[in-house]
Amino acid sequence: MPSLVEQVIAQTEDYLKTIQKRPIVIGISGPQGSGKTYLVQQLVKYFQQYCNTIGFSVDDLYLTRTELDALEKQPNPLLHSRGLPGTHDVALGTKILSHLTKRQPVEIPVFDKSLFEGKGDRNGFVSIQGPDIIFFEGWFLGFVPTNDLATRFQCPNTYLQKYRLQDLQAINDNLKQYQEWLSFVDAMLIIRTNDLNNILTWRWQQEQDLIQKRGNGMSKDQVQTFVQRFMPLYELYQAQFLPSTIFEIDIKRNVL
Repeated sequence: MPSLVEQVIAQTEDYLKTIQKRPIVIGISGPQGSGKTYLVQQLVKYFQQYCNTIGFSVDDLYLTRTELDALEKQPNPLLHSRGLPGTHDVALGTKILSHLTKRQPVEIPVFDKSLFEGKGDRNGFVSIQGPDIIFFEGWFLGFVPTNDLATRFQCPNTYLQKYRLQDLQAINDNLKQYQEWLSFVDAMLIIRTNDLNNILTWRWQQEQDLIQKRGNGMSKDQVQTFVQRFMPLYELYQAQFLPSTIFEIDIKRNVL
């Protein structure tokens, strides 16, 4: 069976044939550690042969360290570190997508996750102008707020039970702000895993790679604590978008 990269390239080529507008924005949604960053790198490398292609991440749009530190003083533990809806500069993301799709020059922030012992902070900007293809990736891209949170909260033995309903509701409310980003997306490639526990393994592998490259990062226990905050959202939401293509992968990131 073709690899995930090969299948995604083929599907992207199909989208380029059917969606004639340029620039075209292809969203990529998938769990942490599922290979989104690597996938975007390979897609940019491949399509750059034919036209101006860029990729950027929801992670590039995190708030500054000072702003994230301020969130840690609030009572909602789901906002005590970067990652969940509410920890990004949504207005900046909208501005960047708007400029890119109008072929206007724009600067995209670079978020360095190795700074502040793995807490991360912005570290400069990258200037972009005039792309034909834009790959925009994020772990919750395509998640849509739910209207039945209180009912689903009653289900026993779930990650939801580890948090207060009001804290989960705040995240659900925050998610509404991000829906504007989807108005710029023309098609989406969605990666899902056959076991949510794979995310813990992948995220630790990801952190080890970061430490090897940058010399700093989170410990295994810190990664475990970090990922636990994301798990309720994986239970609550699945990315949805039209048109989209879904790829389900196993722990080795093989397409099932």
